[in-house]
Amino acid sequence: MKLKRTLILLLLCCINLKILTQEIPMVPSNDIHCLSTLHIDKFEFKKKWKVVVGQPIDYKAKPNSGEPNWNWELGVSSCNESGGFWNLQNLLPPFTAGKNKGAKITNMPSNNSDFGHTHGLVKVSNDFAHSCKDSKSNDAKIQVFFNKDDKNNPDGTVPNWFYYWSQIPEIQNLLNSVPGFLMYDRVNCRFDEAPTSVNLSLVYSGDKFPYNEAGSYTMGANLFNVENMSKEDLFSISPPSCIAITDPQNLAIVSYGNAQKIEIGEGCGYKKLKDVCNNAGGEIEGIHAFYSSVAHEVEHARITSEVWNFTHVSIPDVEAGWMYIYVEDKDNYKDIWEELSNQGIDNGFNSNPDTNGGADKYNPEYLHCFCTGTCSAGTQYEETRSRNVEKALNLNAVNAFDWSYDMTNTHQDKQW
Repeated sequence: MKLKRTLILLLLCCINLKILTQEIPMVPSNDIHCLSTLHIDKFEFKKKWKVVVGQPIDYKAKPNSGEPNWNWELGVSSCNESGGFWNLQNLLPPFTAGKNKGAKITNMPSNNSDFGHTHGLVKVSNDFAHSCKDSKSNDAKIQVFFNKDDKNNPDGTVPNWFYYWSQIPEIQNLLNSVPGFLMYDRVNCRFDEAPTSVNLSLVYSGDKFPYNEAGSYTMGANLFNVENMSKEDLFSISPPSCIAITDPQNLAIVSYGNAQKIEIGEGCGYKKLKDVCNNAGGEIEGIHAFYSSVAHEVEHARITSEVWNFTHVSIPDVEAGWMYIYVEDKDNYKDIWEELSNQGIDNGFNSNPDTNGGADKYNPEYLHCFCTGTCSAGTQYEETRSRNVEKALNLNAVNAFDWSYDMTNTHQDKQW
């Protein structure tokens, strides 16, 4: 039976009295709820307003009205919209009671920028009301993290830390900072007029961990070097003809081939010494170890580019590229760079072809600190310069992009 009448409801849990004139069904008075006070008390994993993909969530809303049809959503764009960016499973009713740790986020996004606060607005609703506010009427917004060492990212073959940290602006800026040098144009029988841009990428090698405090481990390796580039028998020196011949004197580089890569070892997700060779300076961990290792290896790539870009007005026939005859001592450093650049002169490089690469060629044993006093000029120059780049970094510049969570709490991450 329906009655048309004026019903004055004193809503004791609300701020204002409301006078409602409407046609309503007769309902028991105990079914009238003040849902304007609906709010979210918690939505968290171990820390307030923080959750980790795949980990159980403790969630609670008030008041407990006894309504059976509560619904939770995470990552809504506004409280008047539905859906949510994150997939939640195992939500257990009633959703207002105690520690309901059945809910988990099940989806992993493609972008590191999707974590944190980006999709963090929490919504709770039932048939009568909805809320995205906490008990203080602030937006109930959380931070979402990923399990650092899992491999449940879209690639599925590399650790989450490598997949997501590789995307951050500081890392991408480093990878795009190498200018490149001139390629030989086999169609027009000459060097290009402008350097070919370098598009460095990171590849995961998984080599080597556990961490060794003596320094005998690999954090990363630069593959942007002449050995990995595409060289062709392109031309006869005099006169130029672009006719392929077998004399190695006529080799020139025509593409970077597979050289546009920086390998990253497993240790970059954990920790490293600030001063490996002296076993000193303390340790850096997590994303800081990753950032400093990438910067170190990119500096090696930048040196490669600088060496082959070098020209000098006194020898105009030597152009800003690589040819076999530009490196007669076979040490992978351009002879005129060794003889005439400030870096080559100041660091004791020797372009004498009689050395046959023995004097200056880069020797990676320096990474293990076993060649003190016997390192080549190339090794000493490149490692000193690359380690100085590491020391000059503002490591905290990457903290804001670290949404990893370490389940072991050993190498805890910067936003957690």
